[in-house]
Amino acid sequence: NGSVEASGTPYLGTYSGSDQVSWSTAAAHTGTHSVRIRNTAASAQDAGLANSPVTVTSTTAGATYEAHVWVRATAARQVVWLRLLETGQSASVAKVTLPDTAWHEITWPYVAHGSGHQLGYQVVAKALVPTATVYADDFGVLKR
Repeated sequence: NGSVEASGTPYLGTYSGSDQVSWSTAAAHTGTHSVRIRNTAASAQDAGLANSPVTVTSTTAGATYEAHVWVRATAARQVVWLRLLETGQSASVAKVTLPDTAWHEITWPYVAHGSGHQLGYQVVAKALVPTATVYADDFGVLKR
């Protein structure tokens, strides 16, 4: 995982039906590309990306994994969630309010409940207004 310089896929799964997730050169944490998250609904909606396919295809019970992403919003005070999802478990969520429009790193540790499970993540902009954008770059899940 990491940079999205080569292509926007495997990061272009969407979180909900009103999402517009695309590969972008409008902003980047490193390199020249990021993933752009927009809301195409007429009012504020949650919008985000889901990694597809999942990052970890087979967990180890008790092992610690750490998700990380760099995010930037076009409006200050945007709430962004980094959600980790293990097969058969409830989501584990880091909730961050971005204080400004600069790049910010979100990290979130997670201890796997079982072995052989899939572990994926979502980056979700909560109540994203249609005129706003969130960019995500340099993200993934690492086993610690």
